[in-house]
Amino acid sequence: MDSLEKCIKDWIAEKFNSEIDLNKNFFDLGLFDSLSFAEMIVAVETFLKKDIDFSEITDWHEVTTTAGLINHIYKSNQIK
Repeated sequence: MDSLEKCIKDWIAEKFNSEIDLNKNFFDLGLFDSLSFAEMIVAVETFLKKDIDFSEITDWHEVTTTAGLINHIYKSNQIK
């Protein structure tokens, strides 16, 4: 597990007292709403010490799983 994945899993575990499958949609699980998704993004940005650029997103379903979010961050070369 890379450190970004661990950051997300730890945040979810602390916020919701739950673990989730990396490939499950945050919203379909019934844990997340738009506010908690935004809170998680802020936690990830704080962890990375940089803003995540979502301007290229045309399908938000791409980033509604942990794996999808991590893939977006790596794919858009926002972290190395």
